[in-house]
Amino acid sequence: MRNLYYAITITLVSFTQTLFAQSIPAGNLEPVTSVTPCVFSNNAIFYGQMGGNANAFSTIKQTTTTSYGTFQFFNTSCSDGSPESGNWYLSMQWSNGAGSGGTAAGEDAIALRVTPRLDTSHTYKLQFYTKKTIFYPATQLAVGYSKVDTAFGNYIAVLTEPTSSSTWTVHNYFFKPSDTCSWITVKADSTATIGNFNYIDIDDFSLTDVTAVKNIAASRGVQVFPNPFHGTARIVIDENVVMPCRISISDMTGRLVMQKENISSKEISVNKNDFADGLYLIRIMDDRNNIYTTKLIAE
Repeated sequence: MRNLYYAITITLVSFTQTLFAQSIPAGNLEPVTSVTPCVFSNNAIFYGQMGGNANAFSTIKQTTTTSYGTFQFFNTSCSDGSPESGNWYLSMQWSNGAGSGGTAAGEDAIALRVTPRLDTSHTYKLQFYTKKTIFYPATQLAVGYSKVDTAFGNYIAVLTEPTSSSTWTVHNYFFKPSDTCSWITVKADSTATIGNFNYIDIDDFSLTDVTAVKNIAASRGVQVFPNPFHGTARIVIDENVVMPCRISISDMTGRLVMQKENISSKEISVNKNDFADGLYLIRIMDDRNNIYTTKLIAE
């Protein structure tokens, strides 16, 4: 039974990823080719560095090379802190063209591919992380969506300048696109009065199809109260489930967050302290190998 349970779990994780994890393949900002850390990249080479899943359309120009784009791949060798996850993150610049930054006026901008493309009838949650660079004033950041990878398109939000250079801040924005677009767009978008060239660090962009999650019907056999929950939630198992059972809770990428075996109680409590804000899939397998599923929303 144990082997069967894990086989079904793997299948359900794959199902979860297919149904909910609207993919941003380059959202972790990890280059697929060799890059030099802590130096300017540019529009011409960024597409290849990201394996064709991201493009750059910066309007800021390097005055020494005449190349457009001044974003930089940072890792721990750049003395600017660690990535939110993985090995790399991206630092983006806005410049007014003054000062000694070696750039003309403009802004760094990138587009991240989304698969499948955004559906105008669905609502999505965009999540990503930002922080301030250590050495320079901060810039605002704008995020949006576009039909093409060479223009910003429609705004989702404009963030104020981050204040911490030591801690990544997570951002969550819900939006319903007005066009069937294939790109999430990001640009340095400053109205700052401090500094002639300002930076912001970004990492880990992900997208969840909220509409698909809300359309999950709870299986007969399991319910959650309250849902969404802020403190403690009760997972209630009814008489259809043959005990003992096993329970697993996964996030919308399929990552296993919690798992318990040999459960004989008809009620299980979970605490918000163990869950980041977001949507989760609960799976219960009973003693006769029946599977019951429902959703869990932590806020």
